[in-house]
Parts: sequence; structure tokens; C-alpha cells
Amino acid sequence: MQDRPSRFTPIATFMLSVVVVLVVVAVAMRSHSTPKADTFVNDYIGRPAPDFTLPDLDGNAVSLASLKGQVVVLDLWATWCPPCIEELPIVTGITAKYAAQGVTYKAVNVGDSPDQVRAFLSSRKIAPPVLLDEKYHVGELYGAQYIPLLVVIDRSGRIVAHGNVAPDEVEKTLPEWIESALKSGQAS
Repeated sequence: MQDRPSRFTPIATFMLSVVVVLVVVAVAMRSHSTPKADTFVNDYIGRPAPDFTLPDLDGNAVSLASLKGQVVVLDLWATWCPPCIEELPIVTGITAKYAAQGVTYKAVNVGDSPDQVRAFLSSRKIAPPVLLDEKYHVGELYGAQYIPLLVVIDRSGRIVAHGNVAPDEVEKTLPEWIESALKSGQAS
């Protein structure tokens, strides 16, 4: 019996392998990108916000319970996360506009050391009110599969918004969420 010649040359086989790898990488990257805020069912909305206590950059303990009666915006972020880096100054600016209405903002850093966070903020010349979640405790409490994760809590301590919002959508979405929280839940 005679051997049949291969249909694929070594170069064609190599090119096919490259295409397959690129498709796999593209699918993997798409599945790990920040989803739109309205693309999934959210089991957190309407539930009481889980309490936590974290240190701020000065080492002072801050608990969520101590903020009850205010609308609270939590922004879970990290220094190594490009969408977080883009979103952080936007969220800081938006929440500052609502401070006089009883809105409190906490930028919950997940996984970085205090020194890493200080160096990052210094290099960016921004000063959001940071809480340090080095062991990802709050990230787990709030189901942060992706970051940045925004959570808005009304005055009664219930979650009114919870989701990953692309940086280019924050300026539209976050004010809507804050307005919704201001209208709901009176302090108990």
C-alpha cells in the first residue's frame, strides 16, 4: 500500500494552529471582559447589604453599618485593573456632586497593599475615600466576579443597584442608580 501525501503542508498546519489559538484566546477574553450592567439577572438587588468593617488608608476601621441612613456607593477596584483605573476618577467626581444629598462614596480596593494603593493614588493625583480589602472579603460578600463592581445602597441599607458598568457608561448609569437610591428606602 502506498502512503498518501498529506493534504496540509507544514506551513498550512502551522497557520491553522495559529488561527485556532487566536479564536480560543478571543473567546476567552470576551468571556472575561466587563459585562454591561443590564446583561444579567442580579440576585443582590433588594436585599440587605452585607455588613463589613475595613480599614481606611489611615488605619481607621470603617463599617458599613456606621453609614446607615446615608446612600452609599461602593466601588470595588484594584490598581492593576485597566477599567478600574479609568472608572475611579469618574465615580469620584459623580459621587462628589451628590455628597450634599447624603451620598457617601467608598472606593473598596481589593487585593492591593496599603503602600501599593498610596503609590497608585499619588501617581494619579486623585484622592477617593479608600477602604482596604486586602483579603477580598468584601469582594466575596458582594459576589464580585469582575471588577470594577459598583454597588449602591439606599438609606435603609438595601442594595438598589449592583453591577459591572463599563467606564464609558458610568456617567449615565451611576447617577440613575444614585437617584433611585435617594428616592427609595428611608432611614429606619
